[in-house]
Amino acid sequence: ELVEFCEKEDNAQPHIGVVTFKTTGSTRADEELYRVGTYCRIAAHAQSTTTLDGNREHNVVTLSVEGQCRFEIEKFKQKSPFYVADIRLHEEREDDAHDPAVAKLTQTVREQVSLLIGQPASQSDGSAKSLRGRFGSAKSVKGMPPSLLADVVGLTIAELSLSERQQVLSKFGLKPRLELVLDLLGKAAEVHRLSKEIDSKMRKRSEDELRETVLVR
Repeated sequence: ELVEFCEKEDNAQPHIGVVTFKTTGSTRADEELYRVGTYCRIAAHAQSTTTLDGNREHNVVTLSVEGQCRFEIEKFKQKSPFYVADIRLHEEREDDAHDPAVAKLTQTVREQVSLLIGQPASQSDGSAKSLRGRFGSAKSVKGMPPSLLADVVGLTIAELSLSERQQVLSKFGLKPRLELVLDLLGKAAEVHRLSKEIDSKMRKRSEDELRETVLVR
């Protein structure tokens, strides 16, 4: 039904808006959903039937989507059986990537990410592991466009809460988005530093206690 609605509204290329539910528990559309999401092209869809709750059958629709740009919800027009709203699209400005300030921020973000994923596996925390799993190597970081880099890093940093990830998505300008991501990377690096420091102290304490035990014997 949703796909049919999208195809009817946009015959040439059906699209869908993807937004995240808040954890407020509210049932009002304007309170339970974040106002900024991703405008996606429906690349493919499939429908299947599965059995749940004993013998009861449920239809399952699987969508394959491709993100196009950010969008902002202006007004909800329908909530059931699915959400329909008036939205405003926020396209990326290509000339932003050529701004010297943006270029400098992009380079700094790349350096911070490269430092985290370059850590030895034995010393890596959640963010380092997740970033390494996403990028693989520093070479992949260098070749990524600034906008995509900011979005991927914001999505991948392990310690971020849902609201912090949403903050990255809600930054329409490339410069403020990179600044936010750089700040979040700094916090992740500080968490890693404190974790190493605590681990080192605990290990030294265990060694000292073991040494004292041996001397007493």
